[in-house]
Amino acid sequence: MEASEVFKFMLGGEWKEAHQAIVTLKDWTIAYMNIWLQVLHNVTPNFDVPIEAMWHMVKIADYHRIDLLRLKDWFATWYERRPIDDWYAQYQTLGLPNPKWLLYPCWAFDHPKGFMRATEFCAYRYTHHVGEYNPTRFYDLHLPPRIILKAYLSLVSELTIS
Repeated sequence: MEASEVFKFMLGGEWKEAHQAIVTLKDWTIAYMNIWLQVLHNVTPNFDVPIEAMWHMVKIADYHRIDLLRLKDWFATWYERRPIDDWYAQYQTLGLPNPKWLLYPCWAFDHPKGFMRATEFCAYRYTHHVGEYNPTRFYDLHLPPRIILKAYLSLVSELTIS
């Protein structure tokens, strides 16, 4: 309970959940909440989850006031186990996740390698503007505008110098 003030008050305070035998956590899928519970109890969580899970993990952390970077190593392992090269090479023809889907999760989980690859793809190989795509209903989760602006300005300065 030390990992989350919300859980601390919910389960050990005066909230109604503290007096219930079963606590229902609404709005979260069991699979995604289970990942958080495993991390909070120092158990290696499942890595076989879709990219959309990353937005759920961020939203759960925000809602329950859990430090998102507790999942930093988990995300890094998840990322390394994905066929990222296939996603980038064939996302349009095979219907694989769009590389733009990785921008926000890589930024949120502080994964510079993934963020660099995603911004590089968007800047040099994508025909539209540099931007992210959120495949979930959590529309409030997106990169701060300054992040995309910095990526754009970096690209423009690089093209101007060459």
